[in-house]
Amino acid sequence: MPEKPDTSSKTNLGPDDPLQSEGGSKEKTPEKSTKNGAKAVFKALLVFIFIGLIISLWYLFFRKGVEITDDAYVTGNIVRVMPQSSGTVVEILADSTQEVSEGQLLVRLDPTDAQVNLDAAWSSLKSAILSVKQLQLSLGSIEANILALEQQLALLDSEYARRTGLRQGSSVTKEEIEKYRIQVEVGKANLEAARENLKATLSLLGPGPIEEHPNILRAAAQVEAAWLTLERSRVKSPVAGKVARRSAQLGGLASPNVPLMLITSLGEIWVDANFKESQLKQIKPGMSAEVTADMLGGRVVYPAVVEGLGAGTGSIFSLLPPENATGNWIKVVQRVPVRITLDPLALEKNPLILGLSCRVKVFTERKLSNTPERKEHWHYETGAIEPDLEALKAEIAKVIKDNLTDPTLSQSALNPPLSQ
Repeated sequence: MPEKPDTSSKTNLGPDDPLQSEGGSKEKTPEKSTKNGAKAVFKALLVFIFIGLIISLWYLFFRKGVEITDDAYVTGNIVRVMPQSSGTVVEILADSTQEVSEGQLLVRLDPTDAQVNLDAAWSSLKSAILSVKQLQLSLGSIEANILALEQQLALLDSEYARRTGLRQGSSVTKEEIEKYRIQVEVGKANLEAARENLKATLSLLGPGPIEEHPNILRAAAQVEAAWLTLERSRVKSPVAGKVARRSAQLGGLASPNVPLMLITSLGEIWVDANFKESQLKQIKPGMSAEVTADMLGGRVVYPAVVEGLGAGTGSIFSLLPPENATGNWIKVVQRVPVRITLDPLALEKNPLILGLSCRVKVFTERKLSNTPERKEHWHYETGAIEPDLEALKAEIAKVIKDNLTDPTLSQSALNPPLSQ
């Protein structure tokens, strides 16, 4: 029987056989694994170095010299419109969310009582004018009376002297001479009383013109006070802005201590940015800043300027300020309000409302080209609620002049003052 060929030698190949290199085992050697691990570490190190370089460049060109805070809110002046006199609300001419102009009529109070008081004040003024005019007219009669008393006294003096001379010849009795002496003394007393009456009348009239008599000026001041009360029944807006809240109701009693409505002046708003105390080292007034509002999604950037730093932290002005000397003290990073003034042009183009959350960037090492100017001094003023007394004073002067030149006043000065 023929023998089978031995094929075991065909499969038992040596390490140098080409078949072993092509289709042999794929197991890695220890030297090769070490090389792969070193390459991975090197690659990771390069990635970390690249990331660190990017962060360093970003901080150098974008973050360095910039202080940022999200704890910032839009704030401004909230004007409380309060009446200057009491009264019942009879008309409301503005409501919440409505824009009003400076000097616009907002609320009207019942003017009936004020009008009655004003009419009474005008009557008192005319009565005072007539009383002073009568004093002036009485001067003529007093002076004429003094002249008559002087002549009468002179006559009595001559009669008394004549009879005293005749006494030597016993032509008159002693009783007759005594009678004339008494008449002379009475005449002197009457003349002295008339002169004192003249002094008193001149004192009542005063040294100045009759138009500046104290009684007339007092009555004129009462007219002005009554007119002011009537004018203040019309409550006007002291500033231009938007009505934020209306509390006035028809038929309600208005009081000087209770606001009728709140008005926000949207043209005079700013941002209070609360920076950490560790961020304040580089922040100074006049530095450039940028503000973005969350309401606008951060799309609108408002150029701004640092107006000033607060005088204390927010906690120190709270209702219950901290007591750090109690022993159980825990250090907490404080925040200081920094006032940021916005660019008026940007604010006019994209208005903001009070209370909005903002993000503020302060550039401590560079100044933006469109940074608004910092206001060294703040000044608020309104002339909308100041009454115009010039027209009233002119009317009072006309009434005084017309009553002083009234021809009916040339009648007897003994007539009592007319009641108006």
